[in-house]
Amino acid sequence: MKRFIADHSALLLLAALCVALGWYLPEFRMVDNLQIVALRAAMLGMVALGGLLVMITGGIDLSVGGVAALAGVAGCLSMLRVQTWLSSAWVHGWIIKLPHSMEPYLTNGLFPALVFASGIVVGILLGFGCGLVNGLLCAKGRRVRSIIITLCMMGAARGLVMVIPQQPPMSDPPKLFAWLGGPQAWWVPVAIACQLGGVFAVMLAYTQFGRNLYAVGGNAEGSRLSGIPVGRTRLKAFVLSGTVAGLAGMVLASGTGAASPDAAGLFELDAIAACVIGGASLAGGVGGAITVLVGALVLAMLYNFCSIKGLSPDWQKVLLGALLVSLVCYDNWRQRRAGIVKEQCGMSKLPCIQHGVHQKSRRLAAPEGPDNR
Repeated sequence: MKRFIADHSALLLLAALCVALGWYLPEFRMVDNLQIVALRAAMLGMVALGGLLVMITGGIDLSVGGVAALAGVAGCLSMLRVQTWLSSAWVHGWIIKLPHSMEPYLTNGLFPALVFASGIVVGILLGFGCGLVNGLLCAKGRRVRSIIITLCMMGAARGLVMVIPQQPPMSDPPKLFAWLGGPQAWWVPVAIACQLGGVFAVMLAYTQFGRNLYAVGGNAEGSRLSGIPVGRTRLKAFVLSGTVAGLAGMVLASGTGAASPDAAGLFELDAIAACVIGGASLAGGVGGAITVLVGALVLAMLYNFCSIKGLSPDWQKVLLGALLVSLVCYDNWRQRRAGIVKEQCGMSKLPCIQHGVHQKSRRLAAPEGPDNR
């Protein structure tokens, strides 16, 4: 019974929260409110899925929010520039004229598709580049913690967002972009998050890369001795995290209607909280994609409860900080109970655990005898 509760704690918490909020707040049961909860959970879930891969390897990616904001601004700027260029080219006759009957297919079909594709490609490539920089620095600089490198990347991304010149919003954004973030179809980002969760779940469970992630997070030195490319595995985890953050930034920009420098604020902490609620460990080696989506849904429901009760955003930040402290304490207690805490003996740099097997850090004194002399 205890094992069942520990393995399904996220689902049990979600069920209890649904019953409690549905009984206490009639507004929570309204269809429009449930759509808002699902939309916010999808946005947060996409960012948390990328951060999960890094957390499984024993690292923390604090740059996901900044990368998402930067990708959203850069992607929207790219769409604006491509739209302006295509309009000028069409007016000045730089594009081959087609028969009059085919012009609507070009102006209403091909042009918006090119504008939309340019924004998505730029946003994803920018996230890929940021993740690649994080991964290279974390893989090569073994003495530098990932939390420090990603914190610097977060500051750089937030700074670049403010440096990029702000452009006026597009007069006629592509319909595909308007649908991407959910203003017209809330189920689109939810479907994207669910598909990403399914892909990541299969990858973690049935691929060599997924097994390498768990092995590196469980015991990096043992994995290296076993022939697992630890640096390359961590590099791929950061690259995937940045790429998913770039996609999430474009979805978020579509949801708000315009790219904002303040977008994805505190998404870094929200992603960590969603991962820990979903069963991931800050020490690495543990975590699942589906349960992380459940954790994101739990967090979105808590935010929705605060909004319904009229709690100010400042107090919501205070509660988020308190929740994170509680989750860190709970994660530490869970590790000690499971017997997988990495304890260090003084200044020793040797790992004190094998994969999934706890070893106490104290020396065992053998009794003296004729066989031990």
